[in-house]
Amino acid sequence: MLCSRECRCCDEHSALRNEKQSCIRSVEDNGDNMSVPARSTITLDVVNGDLTLGQDTIMKGPGNPQAIKVNGTIYCEGLDTFECTVTSEGFAAEEKVTIHGNLHYSGRSACCL
Repeated sequence: MLCSRECRCCDEHSALRNEKQSCIRSVEDNGDNMSVPARSTITLDVVNGDLTLGQDTIMKGPGNPQAIKVNGTIYCEGLDTFECTVTSEGFAAEEKVTIHGNLHYSGRSACCL
């Protein structure tokens, strides 16, 4: 479930931002799988498939404490930040990922793709 999204300053998408500096480009949703563009900030609750994050993405979760659940594998291009607890079936990252919370995964993980 997509709760909200916003774009941090990025030159390549400056023409797409409205007056509130919110990004109006969409998150790619391929059925149950989701892809989040690079340099985005997004709040998610549950993803029913795999989640792919572009580089330098900030993930947030609803609630207190914040948490997201991915019923698939999370693929990070790197330099991503999770401002929440993360639960998934698998986790893979190409570069450094920061998690400000707990990471719970039940399947495979890889430090590098």
